[in-house]
Amino acid sequence: MPIPENLRDVFEMVSKATDDGRARWKPGPFPGMFFLALEDFSVQLWSKIKRGTLGPDSQVEEIVMNLLDSNGERFQGFALDFNDSDFKNLATLINKAAQAAKNRADERLSKFKQQLAEKLGA
Repeated sequence: MPIPENLRDVFEMVSKATDDGRARWKPGPFPGMFFLALEDFSVQLWSKIKRGTLGPDSQVEEIVMNLLDSNGERFQGFALDFNDSDFKNLATLINKAAQAAKNRADERLSKFKQQLAEKLGA
């Protein structure tokens, strides 16, 4: 299954903004979850592992892209697994979102350490 046609332009805009460094991704409350906050809406990306049908140890990764309103309620979204035609594109986006969120966290940690040293002389 590809990205739904009514959400392809959203995916492309988010991907371009991420590529250009304009998207300010933040980590979510769970590993593998990331948020891009807009004024009244947000984009949620998350990857999950679920049990496959090939046996008790098989796992299939699935990536979900949800659009949330200002209350955090999902109003649109889709999920792709590794067999879907656009999985690789969505996997690339979530990897870039993860890196962007990590970079932001690293920047904040650096500023924190600087402020800690300034204020406490550590």
